[in-house]
Amino acid sequence: MLPAEQQSLRGSYFYTRDGKAMDIDEDFLVERLAGQGKNAYRVTGRRLVRSNGTTLATDALMLNGELVQARFEWCDEIGSLSHRYQRQATWQFDESTTELPATTLLFGLLRVFTGPLMLGILQNGGSSSVISPSLSMEQGRDKLFEPGLSSRTASSQGFGDWLSADGLILAHSIRFQGGPYAETSQCWLDEHGLLLGYDWSQPAVGLWQVRLRPG
Repeated sequence: MLPAEQQSLRGSYFYTRDGKAMDIDEDFLVERLAGQGKNAYRVTGRRLVRSNGTTLATDALMLNGELVQARFEWCDEIGSLSHRYQRQATWQFDESTTELPATTLLFGLLRVFTGPLMLGILQNGGSSSVISPSLSMEQGRDKLFEPGLSSRTASSQGFGDWLSADGLILAHSIRFQGGPYAETSQCWLDEHGLLLGYDWSQPAVGLWQVRLRPG
């Protein structure tokens, strides 16, 4: 996720819907971990919805492009709760062993984890089972972050120019679908797999767009 000479990266993502800025703040920090190989990272991030004060936070360990351990925390006016995932022989959810094989990809819920997930699906031949922890409260707060399994597909659309804060850079365009995403969903990654931009349409709601804001 980082250039070879870089030890850390801090950034944020901003959201628009049909061109209108949304009240969502999402920041992240990627840190290279010493002594665990060149592709070991701690990735932390937080998404705040300012209108209701809810916060989603992730603290994760990534090895060789895959999320292998993550702690998710939700905070709102009622209080906070958290759950943990860890990859062993199968995926472990808190202290319980699941039947989900270790080869199943885990999504870290925040946008900084989108790039590694897309690349992981492509490396699996363009299709993969993905664990996406639940953010639904329809069945109660105690169901938050429980494992949700879906099939996701991704296809590379090639490389092209992307206008970043530092000028034109090369971006990898990927289309994906599965779970809540239609086939028109699209993202763009930099050469290290970091998400630059992300577009998806939500039926009866509008076009969502997410863009990286460095620093």
